[in-house]
Amino acid sequence: MEIHPAPHVHPNKKFTEYALEFLLIFLAVSAGFFAEKIRENQGERAKEKEYIGSFIKNLQDDTSRMQEVIEFNTLEIKGLDSFLLLSKKDLTDPVNLESFYSLANRYFFNEQLFESNDATLVQLRNSGGYRLIQKDRVADSIALYDTRVHLIYEQGNYYLDYYKQIRALLDEMADLTLGRQAQSFPRLLTDPAKTRLFFNKIFEFRIAVFSYCNSQVYIRGHLLYATRLIEFLKKEYELE
Repeated sequence: MEIHPAPHVHPNKKFTEYALEFLLIFLAVSAGFFAEKIRENQGERAKEKEYIGSFIKNLQDDTSRMQEVIEFNTLEIKGLDSFLLLSKKDLTDPVNLESFYSLANRYFFNEQLFESNDATLVQLRNSGGYRLIQKDRVADSIALYDTRVHLIYEQGNYYLDYYKQIRALLDEMADLTLGRQAQSFPRLLTDPAKTRLFFNKIFEFRIAVFSYCNSQVYIRGHLLYATRLIEFLKKEYELE
């Protein structure tokens, strides 16, 4: 004789009880979702602050470098002014010839251009970190900084081009291998047209160097912008 289990009897539930159960489940799921979103948002804000802190350090590196570039090229401009005075003098005269070699050795064997520490900016670009910058003024300020850096690089190309042209002409005109060793400095191997071209290039180079260092668009103006940006970011993110 087969024995069948007694059927399970479900108590009748009211609609309000089902609605309440659904509401509780919905609230539990929603609470979990919002808690996860809050944790995610907190993580992103912490990452944003970390990026900004790193960027500030890059800006501090840049301001130090810009000050060095301004200091170097201010002396360079003074040297170029001294060199230009020779353009109206007799370069066969031993005194003027010695000045020519002395100034050439001092001012045409080194140059300084600004190179930004862009480690954080590269990281922001490559990792999609820009999306973490929630404050519009901050994002715009960083983008403007990046744009200004590239303008400086473009002007730096003019600087470097003139510098190379002068060096090439100098190699044709002067025997630099003997300049420091000989009892008397070697005569310049040049003609009036090339000498004029040489000094014209120095004059143009002086203009390029002055603009590079002192224009509000380039180094000096960018140094001021970077300094203000550091203070702005520290205030916005409450960083020391």
